[in-house]
Amino acid sequence: MGAIGHVRIDFGAGGKEFWHTWHPRGEEILNSAAFKKELGQVVDQLRDSVLKDLNSMSRFCYSHGGAIEGGWRQNYGYVVETENYRYCLRCSPGQGDYHAYLTCFDRNIQRENLVKETTAALGRCADSQKKGVVEQLSSHRQQIQEKDTMKPKTKQIGRNKPEL
Repeated sequence: MGAIGHVRIDFGAGGKEFWHTWHPRGEEILNSAAFKKELGQVVDQLRDSVLKDLNSMSRFCYSHGGAIEGGWRQNYGYVVETENYRYCLRCSPGQGDYHAYLTCFDRNIQRENLVKETTAALGRCADSQKKGVVEQLSSHRQQIQEKDTMKPKTKQIGRNKPEL
């Protein structure tokens, strides 16, 4: 999937603090210096707006949509994409749980996986389509043979066009 890890964010009991924890999820090689630098820049930009504090996050969510179905509390989801990375932000406005998760993915790995999955799916599709065509032809051939054995064969004399 290209997962690198996620940042778990909590604004504290008063909603104005910024506690965060990094949790790696993918191969350690993906957690590169370039990624760490960009992650820091993305988090800093988000802290100027949606992740400024709990009230700012709540206002942002309620005014920008992004509702995620399910769960015991309404969550909201947003995606930030850069050239090499995808950041998926899940916001949970309200007290009593962590307030946000920023999950990070390597887009190049995701692209590679998508190409592999698509190629495999096309291969499976082609096999099933071939099998389907063979089954249809076999069924059609069998129906023709059944019809031929049921009809009495007659010799047509003096006609230009045989009956179908």
